[in-house]
Amino acid sequence: MVLGFPDSLRLKPRPEPFHLMAEKLETDPEEILYIGNRLDYDVRGAENAGMRGALIGPPGRKAPSDVTKYSDYRHMTGSILSEVVK
Repeated sequence: MVLGFPDSLRLKPRPEPFHLMAEKLETDPEEILYIGNRLDYDVRGAENAGMRGALIGPPGRKAPSDVTKYSDYRHMTGSILSEVVK
């Protein structure tokens, strides 16, 4: 699924794009882990819409201690799978 400005007529970090995504996925925002490369637009935007936000970026990238951070897609995949498969 691809959603963009024409779908919600709002830009991140406003909650409308995130809520539209949850609606299209037919799930509650609280059930979504939204992973993005921008703290302000992606992570905080998702959190303000009731989702769990996470940041993906290169090793050494700074992030506040309250933010889940993945250094790359391999790290992200391993971390998420370890939470799901126990």
